[in-house]
Amino acid sequence: MMFTSDPTSQSLYSQFDENGVPTHGADGEALSKSSKKKLINSFEKQKQAWDKTSKLLSENPRVIEDLQAEIDALKAEIAK
Repeated sequence: MMFTSDPTSQSLYSQFDENGVPTHGADGEALSKSSKKKLINSFEKQKQAWDKTSKLLSENPRVIEDLQAEIDALKAEIAK
């Protein structure tokens, strides 16, 4: 639902497929094949990133805190 939950997408597109990928522009005209392909590729990249993040979080619910601790340690090391 990457596109359907985005207010900007709502103003650019009028219809979406079952995955939430736009199929028609705001004017009601069907999108060109190349436009649809670009949007589908964008959707797939975002889905892969989401799946990777979800997997990391399921394996280690503290992954964000752990990464922040690493960042803080590196900042402290640089500051020396």
